[in-house]
Amino acid sequence: MFSFENLFGSLFTWDEPNGRLRYFFNHILIFIVMLFLIAILAAIPQSLRAIAYVFVGVIGLCNLYLIFTNVAKRIWDITGDKKQGIYWTIGLIIAGFIPAIGQIVDLASLIILLFVPGAERVED
Repeated sequence: MFSFENLFGSLFTWDEPNGRLRYFFNHILIFIVMLFLIAILAAIPQSLRAIAYVFVGVIGLCNLYLIFTNVAKRIWDITGDKKQGIYWTIGLIIAGFIPAIGQIVDLASLIILLFVPGAERVED
């Protein structure tokens, strides 16, 4: 049976690459946190909006780190190289800011990251 550690483990660390299933479940967890942040902003009255922006901003930066880590570790699993995973992730983030091309690159990378199997690794 799957445990929480098997599905969501190593989300905050860089100790091992992520397989397809772990990448998918981590992405779902990050999405749920984002929905929670949007709900907080929608429910906060106007008088407390400045405090909410600070709170959501801090949590949003943590969420950005989690997304970066999740994608880089998945690319690390596909390429077999940690540095390539980091470089490709930075490139994907930059490509996302290019109008008209960014959305296509983001969709294509999401499909690739979800369906391409990882590289075979030899355990010591």
